[in-house]
Amino acid sequence: MLPHLEELKLKCCRAKDDVWRLSDKDIFRSLKLLLLSELNLKGWEASSDNFPNLKRLVLKKCKDLQKIPTDFVEICTLESIELHDCTTTAEDSVRNIEQEREDMGYNIVKVYIHNSHTYTAVISLLQTLDQPNISELFHDHSTEMLDSLRATAEYFQHVLENTSNEKIKSFEEDIRVVVSEAEDVVEMKISEIIKEESWTFGILQHQDMLPVVEKMDTTKKQVMEILSHDADQILELTADSLIGASSMSDPMLSDQLKDDIVKGLDGDLEIIDKRLRGPMSYLDIVTISGITLTIFVWVTISQEFRYRNVLLEALHCISKKSPKDYDEMNDSELAHLVRKSLKGPRYLVVVDDIWSRDAWESISQIFPNRNNGSRVLLTTRETDVAILANISSHHKMNFLDLDNSWKLLRDKVFGLEHDHPPELERN
Repeated sequence: MLPHLEELKLKCCRAKDDVWRLSDKDIFRSLKLLLLSELNLKGWEASSDNFPNLKRLVLKKCKDLQKIPTDFVEICTLESIELHDCTTTAEDSVRNIEQEREDMGYNIVKVYIHNSHTYTAVISLLQTLDQPNISELFHDHSTEMLDSLRATAEYFQHVLENTSNEKIKSFEEDIRVVVSEAEDVVEMKISEIIKEESWTFGILQHQDMLPVVEKMDTTKKQVMEILSHDADQILELTADSLIGASSMSDPMLSDQLKDDIVKGLDGDLEIIDKRLRGPMSYLDIVTISGITLTIFVWVTISQEFRYRNVLLEALHCISKKSPKDYDEMNDSELAHLVRKSLKGPRYLVVVDDIWSRDAWESISQIFPNRNNGSRVLLTTRETDVAILANISSHHKMNFLDLDNSWKLLRDKVFGLEHDHPPELERN
C-alpha cells in the first residue's frame, strides 16, 4: 500500500465507520509521519506491522478516539507521539506505551500531550519552518530571521511543556496570536517565492518578515520576565553564598564553609556576581582561573576527564535520575538530551575544576545559546583554558594576602570563636 509514501496527513475526514481497521495487508512500509486531525474515529485497530518505520505520530482534535493501538509499543523506529486536544483515555494509552517501552528497554519515545490551541500553533509553526530545503528559498538575511523564529518557537514549546507557572497562562493567547501570524507570513513568502512574485535575493523578504520577528521577540521577553524570578533566585543563591547544596542540610557546616570561602574574596565575588546578574542576553561564559569552587549545581571535570560521566552528572542535576536509567543510551544521545533539557528558560551551569582545553572543547557544544541570559560558570587552574572559553573576559582569582591567610588558618584550626593562644596572634 503506497510503498514509497513517507508522510500521511488525514484532516477533517468523515468515515462511514467510526473504527479504522487495518489488515495485515495494509502496510505503510516507508511511512515516517502520520498525522490524524479532526477525525470522527472512536476506535483504531492496527499493529506495528502496519507502520514498521513510523517515527512520528501526531493526533489533533480526535475527540472521540479512545486509545492508541497498544501494539505500537513494538514500533522500534518510533521517536515521538503528540496529542493535541484529545481524550484523556487516549492520553492514558500513550503514557502506557511510553512506560512499556521504557520497561522493555526500547529507545525513548518523546511524548507531548497538550490541550492548548497555543501549543498546537507553536508546533505548527515549527513544522512549517522545518520543511525540507526551506532555507534555500530565502536570502541570507531572511534565513537568519527564520532561524530566529525557530529559536523563539522552540523556546515557547519548552515553556508550554515544562512550566507550570500560572502567570504564563495569561500570555498563552498572545503567544498563539503572534505564532500564528508568523506562520502565515512564512507560508505567504514561500508561496510568493515559488510563484516568483517576490525578490528571491532579498530586500522585500527581509522587510516583510521583520515585524513578526520583532513581535515574537517582544512576546518572548515578556514570558522570560515572568520566569526570571525563579532564575534570579538561583543566581542569587549562587552568587551570594557560593556554597554546596549538600552543606545546606548542616547549618554548622554551612556557616563554616561560607566563612572559609568568602574570607578575603569580597572583591572577586562582587565581580562574579555582576557577571552572573549582568544584562547580556547572549550566553556568557564566566571563567574563573586559579581556584576551584563548590557551588549549588555543578559538573566536575578534574584531571581525568570522562565525557560520559560529565553528561550523566549533568542529567542527574537536571532530572534527578540515576545514571543507570541511561545505560542504554550512547554518548551522542546523552549529549542531545542534555542540550534539549537546557533549551528554553534561563539556565546556570557550573563546570568546576576543568584542566584541559580538549575537555572544554568536548563539552562546550552541549550548552545552547538561546539569547536568554543563560550563564556558564567555569573554574580552572589553567589560564589558557579560561582564555579559550572566553577570550575577551575571564576573571583571575588572586591569592589571599597575609592577613586573610592568617584568619583562614586561625578559623580552621581554632574555630570561629577564635579560642587560641594569644601569643599566636600576629602583631
